[in-house]
Amino acid sequence: MKMQTFFLPAFLLFFVLNLSDLPAQTQSPDTLRILAIRVEFQKDEDPTTTGDGTFDLSVAEDRSLIDPPPHNRSYFQDHLLFARNYFWRISHGQFVVQAEVFPREQNAAYQLDQPMAYYNPNTSPEDINRGLANLLRDALQKADADPAIDFRRYQSVIVFHAGVGKDIDVGFDDTPRDIPSLFLTEKFLQEYLGQPGIPVQDGQVVINSGIILPETESQAGLEIGLNGMIVSNIGSQLGWLDLFNPETRRSAIGRFGLMDAGLFNGDGLLPAIPCAWTRVEAGWEEPLLITYSPGDLLTIHASLSADTRRVYKIPINEKEYFLVENRFAGKKNLDSLRYEMGLNQETYPSVKQVLLAHFSDQVTFSDSTGVLIDVANPDIGLPGGGCLIWHIDERVIEANREANRVNADDQHRGVDLEEADGSQDIGQVF
Repeated sequence: MKMQTFFLPAFLLFFVLNLSDLPAQTQSPDTLRILAIRVEFQKDEDPTTTGDGTFDLSVAEDRSLIDPPPHNRSYFQDHLLFARNYFWRISHGQFVVQAEVFPREQNAAYQLDQPMAYYNPNTSPEDINRGLANLLRDALQKADADPAIDFRRYQSVIVFHAGVGKDIDVGFDDTPRDIPSLFLTEKFLQEYLGQPGIPVQDGQVVINSGIILPETESQAGLEIGLNGMIVSNIGSQLGWLDLFNPETRRSAIGRFGLMDAGLFNGDGLLPAIPCAWTRVEAGWEEPLLITYSPGDLLTIHASLSADTRRVYKIPINEKEYFLVENRFAGKKNLDSLRYEMGLNQETYPSVKQVLLAHFSDQVTFSDSTGVLIDVANPDIGLPGGGCLIWHIDERVIEANREANRVNADDQHRGVDLEEADGSQDIGQVF
């Protein structure tokens, strides 16, 4: 079905105000306590997987690398510190991530009984999914033997495994048995383990979901940060819906939302702020309803502003409406600066190099691990800034929410970004 095109009334004007100060906390925030466990595989020389099955604990000579080794406990702690800072900012102090990493020894990991390739046979999607379910189960069972862990203290589990995630298409894949990253739901475990959860602590606790992530996303000379993968999967844990097309795996809202291509903004270092609809769903935004406002000049503040006039809702009919938000990317353009730096270098600069050179007052990298642990405005990774107009169709969302397929129809998306040129190009192949 071809989606009808809608236009905002010409008399409705928005004044864009770019502020990024956080509000003072006035009530106790919601808290997600995360158990993060590190697991290694049996050491191997398998050419179909990246690495040898163990964590890279070498010391990188080049500290300008994105997410350099050693990938030890401190490395993962710093990534989860980024997640804490990210969610605190985008929720305006309403949500806190608290994470602990095990084993507690700096260079230790729980040793699995199988090689990496065991968990990705690279045969059928069903076999690969079964391997992922087995990986979560085996990792939890190994961690369960550690008396230092009390599973009752946590609401979420992340398994960080040795090796690279099979998450980015770099063309020819010479390591097809790397492990995909995924949030595994209770329904997923029921289908591929035959049970809705994994019992631990003598059956006192049942883990019915979990996140699987690699130690790094960098491979084949391509540097990709892990931050975006971590926070987007935590978003899935919170119940946020995917906003890409699950059938084609192509983008649907582009780089303007965490739950689509925005997780890889800034080469994975600068995951985008969730789009207005996701933030409203999370309860972190209360849109201002506009039904009749001829000639009024409405101020729309940036997403991180302390002012609550950040999202406006304009009804179309009973089930459809527009959400309007102001996404502030900053006064300096990251992509342009990267290009200019590359003109004077033999090799194209990494995003990390650009951030250190031009955004040092806005980013914080860990001195000990080299991991990006905070950014004042995650949206500096956007291609540009300004007003975004979202067309929301609740009928589509309601019909596809349970299957997590709200943007599966490119001709009628549940959450659709209106493109300024009038042509809906995001996710299309020409």
